[in-house]
Amino acid sequence: MKCYYLTIVILIMLISKGCNIEVEKSDYPGVLRLNLQADPTDTSITILDKTYIPDTSSVMKVKVFEAKAYIDSCYTILLPTLDAFIDEGRSYDILKKDEGKYKRYKIYESYAPPGIYNRLQFGIIIKELEIGGYKIPIEVPEGGSLIYNFDIEFAVYEDDTTEINIQIKPFESLYRYRDSYIFNGNLEITSINVYRQK
Repeated sequence: MKCYYLTIVILIMLISKGCNIEVEKSDYPGVLRLNLQADPTDTSITILDKTYIPDTSSVMKVKVFEAKAYIDSCYTILLPTLDAFIDEGRSYDILKKDEGKYKRYKIYESYAPPGIYNRLQFGIIIKELEIGGYKIPIEVPEGGSLIYNFDIEFAVYEDDTTEINIQIKPFESLYRYRDSYIFNGNLEITSINVYRQK
């Protein structure tokens, strides 16, 4: 019995010597910012053979949620602001204008580990469009996903800010099927900027 316990103790000592428990110095995070704006060239929709252009009474609220940035299969969860602890999803009126142009929204600004990322992912949904006196419910295609993936490469550097600008075509993202309007997100990344600390 004593030999048994001695063997266990020796094994534990050997394993302990083989383990490196020293904490390695970690990099400081960078900041990853996502901006969303309606495409300025997508300015009208046809309803019952009549074309409508959005005005100040028009509303199309887009809800974004569950953003992640990937390095291969590893990912970091993005949050709406630097002081946020959870992403519960937020809505933005992408038809709202600022000085005559579609307003650009900062939808995510989150700390992220430095590295070369190769995929961006987030969820997006539109539930209703208000235009020309109509309130049009928007549906998701049957079997469709609310999660959109962008296979792009971008870098996050410690202490610096990487900004990704995304455009959505608000009206081209909708198509009519029978008596319903279906949302099939037409989104693209238009630019990636890195702002270095001086």
